[in-house]
Amino acid sequence: MKVFDVAIIGSGPAGASAAFELSKSGITTVIIEKEMLPRYKTCGGGLVHRGRNNIPFDVSSVVEQEFYEVDTYFSNTNIKLTTKRDKPIISMIMRDAFDNLIVEKAKENGVTLLQNHKVNSITFGETQTIHTSEGDIQAKFIIAGDGALSPIAKMAGWQETRTVIPALEYEIEVPPADFERLSKNVRFDVDAIPSGYGWCFPKKIIYQLVSAFWLKRTRKLI
Repeated sequence: MKVFDVAIIGSGPAGASAAFELSKSGITTVIIEKEMLPRYKTCGGGLVHRGRNNIPFDVSSVVEQEFYEVDTYFSNTNIKLTTKRDKPIISMIMRDAFDNLIVEKAKENGVTLLQNHKVNSITFGETQTIHTSEGDIQAKFIIAGDGALSPIAKMAGWQETRTVIPALEYEIEVPPADFERLSKNVRFDVDAIPSGYGWCFPKKIIYQLVSAFWLKRTRKLI
């Protein structure tokens, strides 16, 4: 069994980017992914300029639209704020294509990708043995890149102390007139629902992506 320097569990932007950076230094790295790529991922798909600017390679091939203007509305008021920049404030991406692009860049540097490998358990020691649905993998170090709920972190003994809040996403087919109206700019609606906000992130496709995120007021920092 090959022993990797680092095993990264999860192929999202964090895990794939970590693999890309490690591989540049000659560190043997494997990405373990439970799905087959590219895979759909629930996400608004808005990549802010600072984030895009920090990516060490060109991602324009997966950018669907760029927006230099953002409107923010406040429900039950007449307040509307418009932000304009000379560079894209938000670039629209779909996570299946975006995540897969980063993984492919990591693979070009020699990173191993193991797809359809669901992690069942981990045996910790001087070298970690990761028991997956497709067999065992060994690594000196593990990076848990498997999302906000991170089953891998829990396997390592991490205790959940955060307040978990629900997020809802809808992909809605709208009439042509509404699409034409909504596809021109990015929009946020503060207090569209109690204690939360909604946003409208247009993409190339004929579906308008509308997401709502409900924020429960709590004294804890999330």
